[in-house]
This record gives sequence, structure tokens and C-alpha cells, in this order.
Amino acid sequence: MEIQFDVLRNACLPFVRKMVVRNSGSVEDAEEILSEALLVFLTKRKPLSKATPATYICAVASRLWMKELRRRRTALRHCARLQWHTEQNNPLRSPIEEEAVLCAFENLPEDRTKQILAAFYLDKKSMVEIAHYFGLPSENAAKKQKFRAIQNVRTLLRKQVPEAFQMS
Repeated sequence: MEIQFDVLRNACLPFVRKMVVRNSGSVEDAEEILSEALLVFLTKRKPLSKATPATYICAVASRLWMKELRRRRTALRHCARLQWHTEQNNPLRSPIEEEAVLCAFENLPEDRTKQILAAFYLDKKSMVEIAHYFGLPSENAAKKQKFRAIQNVRTLLRKQVPEAFQMS
């Protein structure tokens, strides 16, 4: 059995290697896929009607590699989305720019915008508490007010500290 296993492996390796390398893989990937295909062949042990064992193993290897490629592409897309999302939420700023933004926020006039943001971010109040405190009809109204407050602060800060908001 061991001799047949080596013969099957050696017969399938050139095809699998060529197929994997052509489809953006490496030689190591090809050997791993071939090992998985051989494992499938040994565990399934279905009677082969028309296909030879080598053909069956190559077909299984091909399907395994295409499945692996789909998994990798999906992972890459998720990774790219996560990186984009992180960059959008946490733009890289120097400590000096961060300090300038904080100083500009502190120097904003004491109005409802600043009070809502301070209640949410500094006092850690929930939206229900903010709605009750400011006399708003519901939690959703408080969320809308907070969103508008953030937009207003961004606009003011872009005017006061434009260098901190420039995209490179």
C-alpha cells in the first residue's frame, strides 16, 4: 500500500503543482493541497467508476485549491475593509494635531452641542439619560441631536484647525 501511495503522489504532483502555481499559489501550497486530496481519497474509498485514482486525486486537489482561493480572497476583502474602516475612524494624527483639536473643542462656546457631547463622552450618560436631561422626546431624538452635534463640531474644528483634518 505504501508503494502505491508514493506512486500516486508522484503521478499527481506535477499536475497539482502546475495548477496551484498558475492560480496564484506556491509550491508549498501545492504539496499541502495534494496531501489533503490524498487524505480525502484514502478516507472516502468510493469505488471509482470511470476515473483512475490519479484522475480522482487531481480533481479533488483542484476543487480543494479553488475552495482555498475563495477563502483567501474573502479574507483579503475583509482585511481590506477592516483596514479602511480603521483608517476612517482613526485617522493618523500627530500628538500636536490631537492637542490642537482638543484645545479647539475646549474653546468652543458653551452651547447645547458641547453639552450633549460632554454628557455622552465625558459623563458617560446613556442616550435615554441624555434625552431626559435635555427634555427630548425619545432616545432616537437624543441620537439625532448627538449626530448633529458631532457634525457641527467637525465643521467648526475644520475651520479652526484645518491642518488636522487634511487627508494625505
